[in-house]
Parts: sequence; C-alpha cells; structure tokens
Amino acid sequence: MTEKTNPASDADGRARALIEQAFEDARRAGRPDWRTMTIAVLKNRILHRNRSFQERDYGARTIAEFVRRFPDLLLLDDSSTPPKVSLRTSSIRIPVATQPERSRIRPDLWNAIVDYQSGLTYIWDGEAAQPTEDLSPGEATTQKILPTLSVEELDTWRHDFLAGVNDLIRDDPTADEQTHRWIENRLGTRYLPASLRTLWNEELKRRVVDRLAAWFIEQGLPAPPGLLQTRPVVREQSVGADTLRQLILRCVQVMTENELRQVNLPPSAVLRAYGTAVPGRVREEPGRE
Repeated sequence: MTEKTNPASDADGRARALIEQAFEDARRAGRPDWRTMTIAVLKNRILHRNRSFQERDYGARTIAEFVRRFPDLLLLDDSSTPPKVSLRTSSIRIPVATQPERSRIRPDLWNAIVDYQSGLTYIWDGEAAQPTEDLSPGEATTQKILPTLSVEELDTWRHDFLAGVNDLIRDDPTADEQTHRWIENRLGTRYLPASLRTLWNEELKRRVVDRLAAWFIEQGLPAPPGLLQTRPVVREQSVGADTLRQLILRCVQVMTENELRQVNLPPSAVLRAYGTAVPGRVREEPGRE
C-alpha cells in the first residue's frame, strides 16, 4: 500500500530549509549578528538561493506573513523600521575554533577587468596582468590583452542585476529610486540600498571570474594559480561594559600607590563618581553652566 504524501508538510519543510539556508549564508559571510536581519534581507537571501521563491507558494501574501507562519523558528519584531526577524533555534551547526573565510579575485586580475576608467591596457605576461599606457598597433596583435570591461558592458551587467532583484525592491519606492539612480549615474556600490550591496558584490565577482575563465580558455592558457584568493575574516572581539568594569576593578585592587597616581581617568567619569560618592552633592545637569 503506497503512503500518501502531505503537500502542506512538504511545503513547510522546504520553507524551513530555505530559512535556515538564508541564516547559514549570513553566518558564513562572517556577520557577527547573523541570527538577526531585516525581513527584506531575509527575502533577498532566500531569493539568492531560490529565484522562484514566492510567498504565496507557502500560503502567505507577504514576507512578514511568511515569517509569522514559523513562530517556533523565527521571532518577528515589527516595532522596528524596517521590521527585523531573529532566528530562535535551528539545526545550523556552528564550527568550533574555526574562522570564517572569504575569497577575493587576485588584485592584478581584478584591476585588469574592472579598471575601465584609467584608459590603461592590461597585458598578460604569463604570470601577472601588467598595465601599460602606450601600445602600438603592432604590439596589440602580438600581446595577450586582457578583456577590460567597457562602460557599456558594465551598464548591461547593472541592468541585468536590477532585473534579477526587482521583486525585492518594487514595494519600497525609496530603494527603487536609489537603485535606478545608481544605474543612471554609474555610482559606486555604497550608493545602492544596503540590502542589495552584498548581492551586487557577489554578482560582480561571479561575472568577473566567468569573464577571466572564458578568456584564458580562449587563449589556450591554464587558469593562473590563486585566481581566487582565500582570506580570513578579521574582526575585533566585542567585550561588554560590565566585563570591562569588573576587569578594571580587579586591576585597581592589585595596583601600587605609584601606579594608582599614574592612572589618567576621564574627567567626566570622575565628576559622575564624585557626584554619587559625596552625600548631599548635587550633580549639575549636562550642558548647564
């Protein structure tokens, strides 16, 4: 006897997998706050995994309604603007004693493709991309010239990107206007809406790698070593104020008189401490003379 599958259960399982993959991508990107993101970023990351994602396929009309269908997995904070969503629990396993890594294209090869403003020509010398200003017609036929982007080609890449993410910003007039201004004025990545910057950087890097790989194949050359370089994500460890306060108190307890006299305390902190330590002392309000 054949068991019947439950379509609703299957959809629920697929939705949960997409949600966890979205947060896993944020974790792998090295975000210290990867468990929390705006609902727009969540949808961006889900669409990055599955371009055909639509809330109605999971019984919801909006991304917020989609999030509310999984209260055991997600916590929605719609009091903030834009609304944020946090991961309650999941099967994501965080590696112990490992450091996240990112990859970047070799700087000489990256410049050879995207440096369209300088007017330089980039030549492959067998080991690296070398920029040159003056290249005679004769040299142009004998040298291996890397395929630097034209302004028009980059415009096409930007328009293709916008077409792919249009569903993410169509309900946000500000983001839509900002993205079109980015294209029309050929602005840098920082002028994109924050929710699209990582997606554009990933798209641009993918296209540059594809362009380089195709060129080396056309030239009958092996791909150079280290075309993609892996580098660790370095970030400062965040220490809470209470932890620092306890450490300072322990230091004071073991300091000599001479060391105590050499301590340079912030005047504002001394005034606050003096105002609370001396009975009857009235503290002045900030800004009052």
